[in-house]
Amino acid sequence: MFKRTTYFFLLSICVSLFSYAQAAFVAPGFSGNTEYEGWSNLYSSAVPGGTLDPALYGIGFPGAAPWTGPLITGNETGSAGNATFYKTAGNGYAAGASIYTPFSGSGNFEVDNATPLSNLANVLYQIDIGPGSGNVFFDNTPVLNYNGGSQALVADIIFDKDGAFPFTNPVDPTQAGTTTIWGFQWDLSGILGITDFDIDWKNGPHAQIYALQLDTSDIFTPVPIPAAVWLFGAALFGLIGVPRRKGQDSVD
Repeated sequence: MFKRTTYFFLLSICVSLFSYAQAAFVAPGFSGNTEYEGWSNLYSSAVPGGTLDPALYGIGFPGAAPWTGPLITGNETGSAGNATFYKTAGNGYAAGASIYTPFSGSGNFEVDNATPLSNLANVLYQIDIGPGSGNVFFDNTPVLNYNGGSQALVADIIFDKDGAFPFTNPVDPTQAGTTTIWGFQWDLSGILGITDFDIDWKNGPHAQIYALQLDTSDIFTPVPIPAAVWLFGAALFGLIGVPRRKGQDSVD
């Protein structure tokens, strides 16, 4: 289970920051050839293309069926339209404000890009999400697979920051504030010939997805996050946990 704890893995740097208006995501400022996808309005009455069809997106508790399509492409201005977001298994449905995973089972979700940039070297995935039971965001944290495989690559850099949406935990009303943005970045510069990739994760029970963002480029540059920890040697194969407090290790 993945709680609100900040992790930094591999190399990162501390430089000036910017934020997108959409969900306050980190704007990476990548160089080289770049591509952007953004998803918002992930609720029952409005998504890319119009109102969600219950038969396709499982509106209504518990939303146990996989989404059969049309898959949700990016609807934010500037989206390339090459990546889709959908649920592959488990419970989860489009509720009044978010994609909600009820207590009766964790939802398995995926962002898939079937036509990525040539010479893909850099993938940054961000998700604006509210935690569920026990302040848990993910039962399985996002991993990356490519070329139809199941490599389950763990992100090289992981960070969190305050999200853009007011949030009250549906199972613990005393926990209130904002959603949380989790960021996951992969350095794929050593892997040649990537023709497709997908990012897979499992929500924790009662977790709620509000918005998503995917940035890619053909040159790897660490995402600009503050107070970064530099890791070498054996640390490349492990995660360092740092308890997160307001104002500490935050990109706000």
